[in-house]
Amino acid sequence: MDLILESKFTEISNLVLKRLNRVDHELYFAEPFSEQEYPDYKNIIHVPMNLSKLQLNVDQRKYSDNSDAAGKFYSDILWRFDNSCWFKGLDHDVTKETAQVMKFVPEIFAEYCLMTAKKLKKN
Repeated sequence: MDLILESKFTEISNLVLKRLNRVDHELYFAEPFSEQEYPDYKNIIHVPMNLSKLQLNVDQRKYSDNSDAAGKFYSDILWRFDNSCWFKGLDHDVTKETAQVMKFVPEIFAEYCLMTAKKLKKN
């Protein structure tokens, strides 16, 4: 991982998560699925993921202590899509919304990395 991501990964990740929260119009990804509403979820999904868990992982610096932080962060975001496909099915509205949100992730991350690099260059 280059110097930009090592020194600014938490900041960039927080910006990405804020943007993802804004594009999650249906709030499918904000919190874990309710065990009361979906009692079989934990039997089917072994790595539950949502934006609140991603935020906790960033806050606890789960991703930022090694050279593959960006890959781990993105991988956790991908779990949300994977889980939706398995639990809801490919044609379900939640899975379709997940796909819509997923297409923004690389663009958002790249945008904030570039913005951070420009700030560092000015200093």
